Amino acid sequence: MNSQSSIDLSSLLLEAREYPAGSPQRQRRLTYLIRQMQRSGKIWRDYQISMDQYNEVLQQTWMYFCQNLDSYDPTRANPITWFNCVLKFRIIDLRRKTMEEKRRIRSHLVKVGTDDTAIDLIDRLPAPDVNQAEQMLNDLLTWLHQERSTLEQKSIRNHAAINVYTLIARRLPTEHQVSWQTLSQEFGVSVATLSSFYQRQCVPLLREFSQTQGWMEA
Repeated sequence: MNSQSSIDLSSLLLEAREYPAGSPQRQRRLTYLIRQMQRSGKIWRDYQISMDQYNEVLQQTWMYFCQNLDSYDPTRANPITWFNCVLKFRIIDLRRKTMEEKRRIRSHLVKVGTDDTAIDLIDRLPAPDVNQAEQMLNDLLTWLHQERSTLEQKSIRNHAAINVYTLIARRLPTEHQVSWQTLSQEFGVSVATLSSFYQRQCVPLLREFSQTQGWMEA
C-alpha cells in the first residue's frame, strides 16, 4: 500500500473509470479512491451551515462524484479540487434556497390588518414546506403553553377573558381555530377592537418569538 503522500488520486480516478459503470472492478477502485480522499483531510467543510445540512449535501456530492467520473478532466484539477468545487456550489445553492425559504416564511408572518378585518401573523404562518410549518406550529404551541400565566395577564380593559394567550391560542391554525367574527360574537367586542388589541399586544410578542427562532430577521 502506498503512503498517503505518494498516492496519485488522479491516476486512481482514471483507472477506476476504465471499467464499466457498476462493475466490481470500478466499484473497488472507486471505494479506495474515496477512502483516500476522505483521509486526506482536504474535503471542504462549511461551518456556516448545520452539521446535518452539511452531511446531506456532502452525501449528495459523493453520489454526483461517483456517477460522473467520465466528466472529470485531469488537466484542470485534481479529484479533491473538483469534488470541493461541486460541493461548494451545492452549499451555495442550499444557502440560496434557505434564504428564499426564510423570505417566504417572513412573508407569511407579515401583519396585515384593517379596521374591519384582522389577518394576523398566525394566518400567515404555514410555509410551503409542510414539515417545517408543522414544526413551527409545534414550537409556537410549546411557547404558548410555557408562557400562559404571563400572557393571560395582558388583556383588554374590563375583559380579562380577552387576553394575549386566548387570542393567539384561538387563532392558531389548528382544528380548534375560530374566526375573528366568531370571537367578536363570543366576547361581545367588535372585530376592530380585537384587531387593535392583537396588533398592539400579540403581534410584537409573536414577532419577537419568531426572531428568536430565526423565522424572521431582527
